[in-house]
Amino acid sequence: MPCAWGLFCWLQIARKLLLKKINLVSLKLVREKSIPYPVALDGPGAAVAQAQELLEDRDREMFVSIYMDFKHVPMAMEVCAEGTATQCMVSPGVVFRGALLMASTAVIFAHNHPSGNPMPSAEDYALTRTLLDAGNLLGIRVLDHLVIGDGNWLGSREKSPNMGRA
Repeated sequence: MPCAWGLFCWLQIARKLLLKKINLVSLKLVREKSIPYPVALDGPGAAVAQAQELLEDRDREMFVSIYMDFKHVPMAMEVCAEGTATQCMVSPGVVFRGALLMASTAVIFAHNHPSGNPMPSAEDYALTRTLLDAGNLLGIRVLDHLVIGDGNWLGSREKSPNMGRA
């Protein structure tokens, strides 16, 4: 409809040009498959057994998160990152996104070393510290960060029993 009031018409056009639209989005969890799990992860050995399903015999590093409820019963496991034979770039935002979507209160992280040597690198220790800090901020308890090699593993809790405690 033509605008008889010149200035008013220009104001309407300017308003329409200045208004931006924002996309409405939703995030949904998609179950890809199910694997058996123990009733509760009562220690790092049970978590290793759970993570090995995805990590063993891989030719590159993979990082997984096991999301748990307040009783430490696994609710889901996610591959959060996949890297090269010697490194894997892990983002706390990506790692904790699944935990937040699941309303998880605790998480165990695990990644493999394709070399077979489960000794954590300096980068592994720095990542563990970063993830602990992020978990504390979000109110999600990081129970352990496991490094899995050929039939061997090391957990951050074994190296530092007070990990994550103030």
